[in-house]
Amino acid sequence: MAGGTKAADEFDKVCSSNNADNDFQKAVNELYTRADSFYCASLGCVCYATYVATGDRVYVTSPIKTSSTVVQVQECSTYLQNAYKNYGIDFSDINQIITYLNYFGEIESAYSCSGICTKKGIYYFSDCSTKQPTKKCQSAITEDILKGEIVPMGIGFFIIGFVMFVVFSIQYGLCCRKSHSSEDKYNESGYDNPQYSTDRV
Repeated sequence: MAGGTKAADEFDKVCSSNNADNDFQKAVNELYTRADSFYCASLGCVCYATYVATGDRVYVTSPIKTSSTVVQVQECSTYLQNAYKNYGIDFSDINQIITYLNYFGEIESAYSCSGICTKKGIYYFSDCSTKQPTKKCQSAITEDILKGEIVPMGIGFFIIGFVMFVVFSIQYGLCCRKSHSSEDKYNESGYDNPQYSTDRV
């Protein structure tokens, strides 16, 4: 329980930070802002929604479902690859992007939330057609999952695992760069260098 409270506090710090260089916050925020360029937009995918979505932006919706309306970002396949290139995670194809976005959809659907650090006016990665999100997903992750005791274990482990996955994915590049830098220093000094130890007699 103490570990969960500590993790929740750290997660809250991530969302309250004004540091634009925070990799986790940047990745999560860009996940939604990149979708904003085409999702529920007149020059992208019009969303099928039976309510008027309000919030941080204007959402272009239609109360009538047609073959051209969508209910989640993943259905806007024409725009996905271009929107999420150079995102921070190297997606090899569109299916990987959709799988990644589906993780966020599970969170939104399970906890009636949208947006991680900032609440969105419509669901992005789960069905947006009939109801609106009631809170930002940060609240669900910290209060219901990391601090709470009444959430089913399976969902709890899933969400915590997902958050860890996002953090690992974003931090992976930094980790590798640091490793490279350390290797170069060892090579320059001769330590742990197979060539150095072989040639020296």
